[in-house]
Amino acid sequence: MAALSIQDRTRVWRGLMRYWSQLPASDPDKQVAATKYELYNPPADTGMIADLDTWLDAHNGNISADTVGANGAINLAYRNQFISGQKGLTIAAIALLRTGNVNLLKRIIGEVD
Repeated sequence: MAALSIQDRTRVWRGLMRYWSQLPASDPDKQVAATKYELYNPPADTGMIADLDTWLDAHNGNISADTVGANGAINLAYRNQFISGQKGLTIAAIALLRTGNVNLLKRIIGEVD
């Protein structure tokens, strides 16, 4: 599986923002401390989505002990702005789009276009 295009990374970004904005205020995953551009910045192709997609691409099938974990792949400037559930959902959304399973991704976070 190749890394996502900027267009597909943007689709994940929009879908995640829509999903998190629709959560009830009491849901801890709704409490995103980061800016939308820390999640992803399409013009610069930076942010957590770009970092995690690049990490997935670099470590696809690599199970050696020297690989850096997904959390370590996220830029330190915004790594702590996201809780583990938000990071996990982001990795899952990227992986589902990379496998072409857009229907399952839509069921999880809604439309990704």
